[in-house]
Amino acid sequence: MPFEKLSPDNVCRLAIGVVYSRAEIFCTIGQYNRSAAEAARGAAAARAAGQAKLQTDCLLQLSQAQAGLNRYREMEDYAIRSLELARSCGDQSGVAAGLNNAAMSLAYRGQHRRALGSLAEALEIHGGIDDDNGRAFTLGNIGYVLGLIGENREALDRHRQALELRQRLGDRKGEATTLDNIGAAVFKLGDKGEALDFFRRSLAIRERIGDLSGQATCLNNIGYVHSLLGDYHRTLDCYQKALGIRHETGDQLGYALVLQNAAILQAQLGDYGLAQNQSREALEIRSRLGDRPGQAYSQLALARILLDAGDRQRAGELLEAAERTALAIEENEILFRVAVNLADLALTENETARAQDQMERARELAGKLGSKQGSVQAVLLQARIDSALGRRDEAGRGFREAIARYDELQQPFEAAKARVVYARHLKKAGEHQAAVGQIEPAKQFFERIGNLCQLAAIRNLVGSTKSGEHDGGQRPIPG
Repeated sequence: MPFEKLSPDNVCRLAIGVVYSRAEIFCTIGQYNRSAAEAARGAAAARAAGQAKLQTDCLLQLSQAQAGLNRYREMEDYAIRSLELARSCGDQSGVAAGLNNAAMSLAYRGQHRRALGSLAEALEIHGGIDDDNGRAFTLGNIGYVLGLIGENREALDRHRQALELRQRLGDRKGEATTLDNIGAAVFKLGDKGEALDFFRRSLAIRERIGDLSGQATCLNNIGYVHSLLGDYHRTLDCYQKALGIRHETGDQLGYALVLQNAAILQAQLGDYGLAQNQSREALEIRSRLGDRPGQAYSQLALARILLDAGDRQRAGELLEAAERTALAIEENEILFRVAVNLADLALTENETARAQDQMERARELAGKLGSKQGSVQAVLLQARIDSALGRRDEAGRGFREAIARYDELQQPFEAAKARVVYARHLKKAGEHQAAVGQIEPAKQFFERIGNLCQLAAIRNLVGSTKSGEHDGGQRPIPG
Protein backbone atom coordinates (compact mmCIF):
# COMPACT_ATOMS: atom_id res chain seq x y z
CA MET A 1 0.00 0.00 0.00
CA PRO A 2 1.47 3.42 -0.96
CA PHE A 3 2.38 5.53 2.07
CA GLU A 4 0.01 8.39 1.08
CA LYS A 5 -2.99 6.01 1.14
CA LEU A 6 -2.41 4.83 4.68
CA SER A 7 -5.09 5.74 7.20
CA PRO A 8 -4.14 8.13 10.01
CA ASP A 9 -4.25 5.21 12.47
CA ASN A 10 -1.88 3.17 10.32
CA VAL A 11 0.48 6.13 9.94
CA CYS A 12 0.47 6.54 13.73
CA ARG A 13 1.18 2.84 14.28
CA LEU A 14 3.95 2.95 11.70
CA ALA A 15 5.58 5.99 13.33
CA ILE A 16 5.44 4.41 16.80
CA GLY A 17 6.80 1.18 15.33
CA VAL A 18 9.79 3.08 13.94
CA VAL A 19 10.48 4.61 17.37
CA TYR A 20 10.20 1.15 18.95
CA SER A 21 12.61 -0.30 16.39
CA ARG A 22 15.11 2.46 17.14
CA ALA A 23 14.87 1.61 20.84
CA GLU A 24 15.54 -2.06 20.04
CA ILE A 25 18.57 -1.22 17.89
CA PHE A 26 20.08 1.09 20.50
CA CYS A 27 19.64 -1.65 23.11
CA THR A 28 21.28 -4.23 20.83
CA ILE A 29 24.40 -2.09 20.39
CA GLY A 30 24.61 -1.24 24.08
CA GLN A 31 23.39 2.38 23.96
CA TYR A 32 20.92 1.81 26.76
CA ASN A 33 20.20 5.42 27.70
CA ARG A 34 19.22 6.23 24.11
CA SER A 35 17.17 3.03 23.98
CA ALA A 36 15.32 4.03 27.15
CA ALA A 37 14.62 7.51 25.78
CA GLU A 38 13.20 6.14 22.51
CA ALA A 39 11.13 3.48 24.28
CA ALA A 40 9.67 6.08 26.67
CA ARG A 41 8.81 8.30 23.69
CA GLY A 42 7.14 5.38 21.95
CA ALA A 43 5.17 4.38 25.05
CA ALA A 44 3.87 7.93 25.53
CA ALA A 45 2.85 8.22 21.87
CA ALA A 46 1.15 4.81 21.93
CA ARG A 47 -0.79 5.71 25.05
CA ALA A 48 -1.95 9.00 23.53
CA ALA A 49 -3.03 7.16 20.37
CA GLY A 50 -4.82 4.40 22.26
CA GLN A 51 -2.46 1.75 20.85
CA ALA A 52 -2.32 -0.61 23.84
CA LYS A 53 -0.30 -3.38 22.14
CA LEU A 54 2.39 -0.93 21.01
CA GLN A 55 2.41 0.66 24.46
CA THR A 56 2.95 -2.79 25.98
CA ASP A 57 5.87 -3.45 23.63
CA CYS A 58 7.47 -0.07 24.34
CA LEU A 59 7.14 -0.51 28.11
CA LEU A 60 8.78 -3.92 27.83
CA GLN A 61 11.60 -2.43 25.76
CA LEU A 62 11.98 0.29 28.38
CA SER A 63 12.30 -2.47 30.99
CA GLN A 64 14.97 -4.12 28.86
CA ALA A 65 16.94 -0.88 28.58
CA GLN A 66 16.86 -0.52 32.37
CA ALA A 67 18.33 -4.03 32.59
CA GLY A 68 21.20 -2.93 30.37
CA LEU A 69 21.79 -0.01 32.74
CA ASN A 70 21.65 -2.40 35.73
CA ARG A 71 18.69 -0.50 37.19
CA TYR A 72 16.83 -3.57 38.31
CA ARG A 73 14.04 -2.00 40.36
CA GLU A 74 13.16 0.23 37.41
CA MET A 75 13.37 -2.84 35.18
CA GLU A 76 10.78 -4.55 37.37
CA ASP A 77 8.51 -1.49 37.49
CA TYR A 78 8.28 -1.20 33.70
CA ALA A 79 7.91 -4.98 33.29
CA ILE A 80 4.94 -5.02 35.68
CA ARG A 81 3.32 -2.07 33.91
CA SER A 82 3.77 -3.90 30.62
CA LEU A 83 2.31 -7.21 31.81
CA GLU A 84 -0.66 -5.52 33.53
CA LEU A 85 -1.50 -3.69 30.32
CA ALA A 86 -1.08 -6.91 28.31
CA ARG A 87 -3.35 -8.75 30.74
CA SER A 88 -6.04 -6.09 30.41
CA CYS A 89 -5.90 -6.54 26.61
CA GLY A 90 -5.96 -10.34 26.74
CA ASP A 91 -2.45 -10.48 25.25
CA GLN A 92 -1.11 -13.72 26.76
CA SER A 93 2.22 -13.51 24.93
CA GLY A 94 2.71 -10.00 26.35
CA VAL A 95 1.88 -11.23 29.85
CA ALA A 96 4.51 -13.97 29.57
CA ALA A 97 7.09 -11.51 28.28
CA GLY A 98 6.38 -9.15 31.17
CA LEU A 99 6.66 -12.02 33.65
CA ASN A 100 10.07 -12.88 32.18
CA ASN A 101 11.45 -9.38 32.65
CA ALA A 102 9.95 -9.02 36.13
CA ALA A 103 11.44 -12.39 37.08
CA MET A 104 14.89 -11.50 35.82
CA SER A 105 14.85 -8.22 37.75
CA LEU A 106 14.21 -10.28 40.89
CA ALA A 107 16.99 -12.72 40.01
CA TYR A 108 19.49 -9.92 39.48
CA ARG A 109 18.68 -8.72 43.01
CA GLY A 110 19.13 -12.15 44.58
CA GLN A 111 15.44 -13.14 44.86
CA HIS A 112 15.95 -16.35 42.93
CA ARG A 113 13.02 -18.48 44.14
CA ARG A 114 10.49 -15.75 43.43
CA ALA A 115 12.05 -15.34 40.01
CA LEU A 116 11.70 -19.05 39.27
CA GLY A 117 8.04 -18.92 40.29
CA SER A 118 7.30 -16.13 37.80
CA LEU A 119 9.25 -17.91 35.07
CA ALA A 120 7.31 -21.14 35.66
CA GLU A 121 4.09 -19.13 35.22
CA ALA A 122 5.42 -17.64 31.97
CA LEU A 123 6.44 -21.08 30.68
CA GLU A 124 2.93 -22.40 31.33
CA ILE A 125 1.45 -19.49 29.37
CA HIS A 126 3.77 -20.14 26.41
CA GLY A 127 2.72 -23.79 26.41
CA GLY A 128 -0.95 -22.82 26.43
CA ILE A 129 -0.62 -20.65 23.32
CA ASP A 130 1.84 -22.99 21.53
CA ASP A 131 4.61 -20.37 21.50
CA ASP A 132 7.86 -22.30 21.00
CA ASN A 133 9.93 -19.14 20.65
CA GLY A 134 8.65 -17.88 23.98
CA ARG A 135 9.23 -21.30 25.56
CA ALA A 136 12.85 -21.30 24.38
CA PHE A 137 13.40 -17.79 25.74
CA THR A 138 11.86 -18.63 29.11
CA LEU A 139 13.73 -21.93 29.41
CA GLY A 140 16.94 -19.97 28.89
CA ASN A 141 16.03 -17.60 31.70
CA ILE A 142 15.11 -20.49 34.00
CA GLY A 143 18.49 -22.07 33.25
CA TYR A 144 20.25 -18.81 34.00
CA VAL A 145 18.56 -18.41 37.40
CA LEU A 146 19.19 -22.05 38.32
CA GLY A 147 22.85 -21.41 37.56
CA LEU A 148 22.86 -18.45 39.94
CA ILE A 149 21.85 -20.69 42.84
CA GLY A 150 24.32 -23.43 41.93
CA GLU A 151 21.84 -25.91 40.42
CA ASN A 152 24.03 -26.22 37.36
CA ARG A 153 22.94 -29.65 36.12
CA GLU A 154 19.30 -28.57 36.17
CA ALA A 155 20.35 -25.35 34.43
CA LEU A 156 22.14 -27.33 31.72
CA ASP A 157 19.01 -29.43 31.15
CA ARG A 158 16.86 -26.31 30.59
CA HIS A 159 19.42 -24.81 28.22
CA ARG A 160 19.55 -28.03 26.19
CA GLN A 161 15.74 -27.98 25.90
CA ALA A 162 15.96 -24.38 24.71
CA LEU A 163 18.65 -25.29 22.16
CA GLU A 164 16.46 -27.99 20.64
CA LEU A 165 13.64 -25.46 20.20
CA ARG A 166 15.95 -22.79 18.74
CA GLN A 167 17.34 -25.24 16.20
CA ARG A 168 13.86 -26.47 15.25
CA LEU A 169 12.74 -22.86 14.72
CA GLY A 170 15.85 -22.01 12.67
CA ASP A 171 16.61 -19.13 15.04
CA ARG A 172 20.36 -18.78 14.52
CA LYS A 173 20.88 -15.84 16.86
CA GLY A 174 18.83 -17.53 19.57
CA GLU A 175 20.81 -20.72 18.98
CA ALA A 176 24.07 -18.81 19.50
CA THR A 177 22.78 -17.27 22.73
CA THR A 178 21.72 -20.70 23.98
CA LEU A 179 25.13 -22.17 23.11
CA ASP A 180 26.67 -19.42 25.25
CA ASN A 181 24.32 -20.37 28.08
CA ILE A 182 25.24 -24.05 27.76
CA GLY A 183 28.92 -23.10 27.76
CA ALA A 184 28.45 -21.12 30.97
CA ALA A 185 26.63 -24.04 32.65
CA VAL A 186 29.28 -26.55 31.55
CA PHE A 187 31.97 -24.16 32.77
CA LYS A 188 30.38 -24.01 36.22
CA LEU A 189 30.32 -27.81 36.28
CA GLY A 190 34.09 -27.71 35.88
CA ASP A 191 34.64 -28.67 32.22
CA LYS A 192 36.46 -25.66 30.79
CA GLY A 193 37.43 -27.46 27.59
CA GLU A 194 33.83 -28.30 26.71
CA ALA A 195 32.77 -24.77 27.67
CA LEU A 196 35.28 -23.41 25.15
CA ASP A 197 33.77 -25.65 22.46
CA PHE A 198 30.30 -24.22 23.05
CA PHE A 199 31.57 -20.62 23.11
CA ARG A 200 33.42 -21.22 19.84
CA ARG A 201 30.32 -22.72 18.20
CA SER A 202 28.39 -19.63 19.26
CA LEU A 203 31.12 -17.36 17.89
CA ALA A 204 31.06 -19.16 14.52
CA ILE A 205 27.30 -18.59 14.20
CA ARG A 206 27.55 -14.94 15.20
CA GLU A 207 30.31 -14.37 12.64
CA ARG A 208 28.13 -15.94 9.91
CA ILE A 209 25.09 -13.80 10.72
CA GLY A 210 27.09 -10.60 11.32
CA ASP A 211 26.20 -10.24 15.01
CA LEU A 212 29.05 -7.98 16.14
CA SER A 213 27.79 -7.44 19.68
CA GLY A 214 27.41 -11.19 20.15
CA GLN A 215 30.91 -11.77 18.77
CA ALA A 216 32.35 -9.43 21.40
CA THR A 217 30.49 -11.31 24.15
CA CYS A 218 31.81 -14.65 22.89
CA LEU A 219 35.37 -13.36 22.62
CA ASN A 220 35.17 -12.07 26.19
CA ASN A 221 33.92 -15.48 27.40
CA ILE A 222 36.58 -17.37 25.45
CA GLY A 223 39.29 -15.05 26.72
CA TYR A 224 38.17 -15.47 30.31
CA VAL A 225 38.31 -19.27 30.11
CA HIS A 226 41.79 -19.09 28.55
CA SER A 227 42.90 -16.86 31.44
CA LEU A 228 41.77 -19.47 33.97
CA LEU A 229 43.67 -22.11 32.02
CA GLY A 230 46.78 -19.93 32.19
CA ASP A 231 46.91 -19.16 28.45
CA TYR A 232 47.26 -15.40 28.84
CA HIS A 233 48.46 -14.66 25.31
CA ARG A 234 45.24 -16.09 23.83
CA THR A 235 43.28 -14.26 26.50
CA LEU A 236 44.85 -10.94 25.57
CA ASP A 237 44.19 -11.56 21.87
CA CYS A 238 40.49 -12.26 22.58
CA TYR A 239 40.14 -9.17 24.76
CA GLN A 240 41.80 -6.92 22.16
CA LYS A 241 39.43 -8.18 19.45
CA ALA A 242 36.43 -7.70 21.74
CA LEU A 243 37.55 -4.16 22.62
CA GLY A 244 37.83 -3.34 18.92
CA ILE A 245 34.28 -4.53 18.28
CA ARG A 246 32.85 -2.68 21.29
CA HIS A 247 34.59 0.49 20.10
CA GLU A 248 33.28 0.00 16.56
CA THR A 249 29.67 -0.50 17.71
CA GLY A 250 29.82 2.33 20.25
CA ASP A 251 28.90 0.03 23.14
CA GLN A 252 30.59 1.90 25.97
CA LEU A 253 29.36 -0.37 28.75
CA GLY A 254 30.50 -3.44 26.84
CA TYR A 255 33.83 -1.74 26.20
CA ALA A 256 34.23 -1.00 29.92
CA LEU A 257 33.46 -4.61 30.84
CA VAL A 258 36.13 -6.03 28.51
CA LEU A 259 38.59 -3.29 29.50
CA GLN A 260 38.17 -4.24 33.14
CA ASN A 261 38.83 -7.89 32.33
CA ALA A 262 41.94 -6.83 30.41
CA ALA A 263 43.08 -4.83 33.46
CA ILE A 264 42.71 -7.87 35.69
CA LEU A 265 44.76 -9.85 33.18
CA GLN A 266 47.51 -7.20 33.21
CA ALA A 267 47.60 -7.41 37.00
CA GLN A 268 48.00 -11.18 36.76
CA LEU A 269 50.88 -10.61 34.35
CA GLY A 270 52.43 -8.22 36.88
CA ASP A 271 51.92 -4.90 35.04
CA TYR A 272 50.20 -3.07 37.89
CA GLY A 273 50.62 0.37 36.32
CA LEU A 274 48.70 -0.55 33.16
CA ALA A 275 46.18 -2.50 35.23
CA GLN A 276 45.47 0.57 37.38
CA ASN A 277 45.09 2.84 34.34
CA GLN A 278 42.70 0.46 32.58
CA SER A 279 40.67 -0.07 35.75
CA ARG A 280 40.36 3.68 36.30
CA GLU A 281 39.18 4.15 32.70
CA ALA A 282 36.61 1.36 33.08
CA LEU A 283 35.46 2.85 36.41
CA GLU A 284 35.08 6.31 34.86
CA ILE A 285 32.94 4.96 31.99
CA ARG A 286 30.74 2.88 34.26
CA SER A 287 30.27 5.72 36.76
CA ARG A 288 29.42 8.21 34.01
CA LEU A 289 26.85 5.87 32.45
CA GLY A 290 25.22 4.97 35.77
CA ASP A 291 26.23 1.29 35.67
CA ARG A 292 26.21 0.72 39.41
CA PRO A 293 27.13 -2.99 39.50
CA GLY A 294 29.82 -2.38 36.89
CA GLN A 295 31.08 0.56 38.93
CA ALA A 296 31.30 -1.65 42.02
CA TYR A 297 33.14 -4.39 40.11
CA SER A 298 35.69 -1.85 38.85
CA GLN A 299 36.11 -0.45 42.36
CA LEU A 300 36.74 -4.00 43.56
CA ALA A 301 39.25 -4.74 40.81
CA LEU A 302 41.12 -1.49 41.36
CA ALA A 303 41.13 -2.10 45.13
CA ARG A 304 42.65 -5.55 44.58
CA ILE A 305 45.35 -4.11 42.31
CA LEU A 306 46.16 -1.34 44.81
CA LEU A 307 46.23 -3.84 47.67
CA ASP A 308 48.76 -5.94 45.76
CA ALA A 309 50.76 -2.75 45.11
CA GLY A 310 50.75 -1.88 48.85
CA ASP A 311 48.32 1.08 48.83
CA ARG A 312 46.11 -0.20 51.65
CA GLN A 313 44.37 3.09 52.45
CA ARG A 314 43.07 3.72 48.94
CA ALA A 315 42.19 0.03 48.55
CA GLY A 316 40.12 0.17 51.73
CA GLU A 317 38.25 3.27 50.55
CA LEU A 318 37.36 1.61 47.25
CA LEU A 319 36.20 -1.57 48.98
CA GLU A 320 33.90 0.44 51.25
CA ALA A 321 32.47 2.27 48.23
CA ALA A 322 31.87 -1.03 46.42
CA GLU A 323 30.16 -2.43 49.51
CA ARG A 324 27.78 0.54 49.73
CA THR A 325 26.79 0.08 46.10
CA ALA A 326 26.35 -3.68 46.47
CA LEU A 327 24.10 -3.24 49.51
CA ALA A 328 21.99 -0.69 47.64
CA ILE A 329 21.43 -2.98 44.65
CA GLU A 330 21.28 -6.25 46.65
CA GLU A 331 24.16 -7.86 44.71
CA ASN A 332 25.50 -10.82 46.69
CA GLU A 333 28.32 -11.63 44.26
CA ILE A 334 29.83 -8.18 44.80
CA LEU A 335 29.30 -8.42 48.57
CA PHE A 336 31.12 -11.76 48.56
CA ARG A 337 34.11 -10.30 46.74
CA VAL A 338 34.16 -7.29 49.05
CA ALA A 339 34.22 -9.57 52.09
CA VAL A 340 37.11 -11.60 50.65
CA ASN A 341 39.17 -8.49 49.97
CA LEU A 342 38.34 -6.87 53.32
CA ALA A 343 39.50 -10.05 55.03
CA ASP A 344 42.71 -9.91 53.00
CA LEU A 345 43.19 -6.25 53.93
CA ALA A 346 42.65 -7.05 57.62
CA LEU A 347 45.28 -9.79 57.44
CA THR A 348 47.84 -7.40 55.94
CA GLU A 349 47.15 -5.11 58.92
CA ASN A 350 47.45 -8.04 61.40
CA GLU A 351 43.82 -7.66 62.51
CA THR A 352 42.89 -11.33 62.68
CA ALA A 353 39.56 -10.84 64.48
CA ARG A 354 38.34 -8.50 61.73
CA ALA A 355 39.67 -10.92 59.11
CA GLN A 356 37.76 -13.78 60.76
CA ASP A 357 34.50 -11.80 60.71
CA GLN A 358 34.89 -10.99 57.01
CA MET A 359 35.89 -14.58 56.17
CA GLU A 360 32.75 -15.96 57.84
CA ARG A 361 30.68 -13.43 55.93
CA ALA A 362 32.37 -14.48 52.68
CA ARG A 363 31.77 -18.17 53.42
CA GLU A 364 28.07 -17.55 54.07
CA LEU A 365 27.70 -15.58 50.83
CA ALA A 366 29.59 -18.24 48.85
CA GLY A 367 27.07 -20.78 50.13
CA LYS A 368 24.14 -18.63 49.05
CA LEU A 369 25.68 -18.19 45.62
CA GLY A 370 26.53 -21.87 45.24
CA SER A 371 30.03 -20.80 44.21
CA LYS A 372 32.69 -23.54 44.19
CA GLN A 373 35.48 -21.02 43.71
CA GLY A 374 34.04 -18.86 46.47
CA SER A 375 34.06 -21.74 48.93
CA VAL A 376 37.73 -22.41 48.10
CA GLN A 377 38.57 -18.75 48.68
CA ALA A 378 36.95 -19.02 52.12
CA VAL A 379 39.04 -22.13 52.91
CA LEU A 380 42.23 -20.32 51.88
CA LEU A 381 41.33 -17.27 53.97
CA GLN A 382 40.70 -19.44 57.02
CA ALA A 383 44.08 -21.13 56.50
CA ARG A 384 45.79 -17.74 56.38
CA ILE A 385 44.01 -16.67 59.57
CA ASP A 386 44.98 -19.92 61.30
CA SER A 387 48.59 -19.37 60.19
CA ALA A 388 48.59 -15.82 61.57
CA LEU A 389 47.26 -17.15 64.90
CA GLY A 390 49.92 -19.87 65.07
CA ARG A 391 47.52 -22.76 64.48
CA ARG A 392 50.00 -24.66 62.32
CA ASP A 393 48.17 -27.94 61.80
CA GLU A 394 44.81 -26.34 61.00
CA ALA A 395 46.49 -23.89 58.64
CA GLY A 396 48.41 -26.64 56.85
CA ARG A 397 45.25 -28.67 56.26
CA GLY A 398 43.48 -25.59 54.94
CA PHE A 399 46.28 -24.65 52.55
CA ARG A 400 46.49 -28.18 51.17
CA GLU A 401 42.73 -28.37 50.69
CA ALA A 402 42.62 -25.00 48.90
CA ILE A 403 45.48 -25.94 46.55
CA ALA A 404 43.91 -29.31 45.74
CA ARG A 405 40.54 -27.74 45.02
CA TYR A 406 42.03 -25.00 42.84
CA ASP A 407 43.83 -27.73 40.89
CA GLU A 408 40.54 -29.62 40.58
CA LEU A 409 38.81 -26.47 39.30
CA GLN A 410 41.67 -25.95 36.80
CA GLN A 411 42.61 -22.53 38.15
CA PRO A 412 46.42 -22.52 37.90
CA PHE A 413 46.90 -18.84 38.78
CA GLU A 414 44.98 -19.14 42.05
CA ALA A 415 46.66 -22.48 42.82
CA ALA A 416 50.11 -20.94 42.26
CA LYS A 417 49.32 -17.98 44.54
CA ALA A 418 48.03 -20.36 47.21
CA ARG A 419 51.24 -22.39 46.97
CA VAL A 420 53.33 -19.26 47.59
CA VAL A 421 51.26 -18.36 50.66
CA TYR A 422 51.54 -21.95 51.93
CA ALA A 423 55.32 -21.82 51.37
CA ARG A 424 55.52 -18.72 53.57
CA HIS A 425 53.61 -20.57 56.27
CA LEU A 426 55.96 -23.56 56.01
CA LYS A 427 59.03 -21.34 56.04
CA LYS A 428 57.80 -19.57 59.16
CA ALA A 429 57.33 -22.97 60.80
CA GLY A 430 60.90 -23.96 59.91
CA GLU A 431 59.85 -26.54 57.29
CA HIS A 432 62.20 -25.22 54.61
CA GLN A 433 62.34 -28.26 52.35
CA ALA A 434 58.55 -28.51 52.26
CA ALA A 435 58.39 -24.79 51.46
CA VAL A 436 60.68 -25.26 48.46
CA GLY A 437 58.43 -28.10 47.31
CA GLN A 438 55.50 -25.67 47.13
CA ILE A 439 57.53 -22.87 45.57
CA GLU A 440 58.84 -24.81 42.58
CA PRO A 441 55.52 -25.47 40.74
CA ALA A 442 54.40 -21.90 41.48
CA LYS A 443 57.67 -20.54 40.12
CA GLN A 444 57.34 -22.61 36.94
CA PHE A 445 53.83 -21.27 36.35
CA PHE A 446 54.76 -17.62 36.90
CA GLU A 447 57.80 -18.03 34.65
CA ARG A 448 55.55 -19.40 31.92
CA ILE A 449 53.21 -16.40 32.03
CA GLY A 450 56.00 -13.88 32.67
CA ASN A 451 54.70 -12.41 35.95
CA LEU A 452 57.84 -10.60 37.12
CA CYS A 453 56.28 -9.32 40.36
CA GLN A 454 55.32 -12.80 41.55
CA LEU A 455 58.73 -14.12 40.52
CA ALA A 456 60.46 -11.36 42.51
CA ALA A 457 58.39 -12.28 45.58
CA ILE A 458 59.33 -15.93 45.07
CA ARG A 459 63.03 -15.04 44.78
CA ASN A 460 62.84 -13.20 48.11
CA LEU A 461 61.08 -16.16 49.67
CA VAL A 462 63.54 -18.67 48.21
CA GLY A 463 66.48 -16.56 49.36
CA SER A 464 65.29 -16.44 52.94
CA THR A 465 64.41 -20.14 52.84
CA LYS A 466 67.91 -21.00 51.63
CA SER A 467 69.36 -18.88 54.42
CA GLY A 468 67.34 -20.91 56.87
CA GLU A 469 68.64 -24.17 55.42
CA HIS A 470 72.23 -22.92 55.69
CA ASP A 471 71.58 -21.98 59.31
CA GLY A 472 70.47 -25.53 60.04
CA GLY A 473 66.81 -24.59 60.41
CA GLN A 474 67.12 -24.37 64.18
CA ARG A 475 65.59 -20.94 64.63
CA PRO A 476 62.33 -19.54 63.23
CA ILE A 477 62.87 -17.29 60.23
CA PRO A 478 61.07 -13.94 60.46
CA GLY A 479 58.07 -13.86 58.09
